[in-house]
Amino acid sequence: MKNLNFVTALIVFLFSTTLFSQISGTVFRDFNENGTQDVTTSYNEVGVAGVTVIAYNNLGEVGSTTTSATGSYTFSGLSLPLRIEFSGYTIGDYSSAVGTSNQSSVHNSTMLQVLLQILE
Repeated sequence: MKNLNFVTALIVFLFSTTLFSQISGTVFRDFNENGTQDVTTSYNEVGVAGVTVIAYNNLGEVGSTTTSATGSYTFSGLSLPLRIEFSGYTIGDYSSAVGTSNQSSVHNSTMLQVLLQILE
């Protein structure tokens, strides 16, 4: 009977523990609109510094950061699900449609493409 109680307690602990994630990405100018950051002789799609990146859960804002000189940003220790929003691009940047052709599912997608990496 003791073994059964231990297993039950372990299962309750595993399912009641909140898992935290790391979300990182890069904001860059996607000149050829292929959804991939290309650095070639044809395209030098550099990262964009100074873009504000805000993470929200269902209760509101849970984190905020600004992209680095290379356009990268990271959030750590946040629990999923999250919504990520971007603001503060320069006048030369403009909106594009969300869809499969630009390989982005970000709802406020722009010509500034965003690469996300989520680590759980």
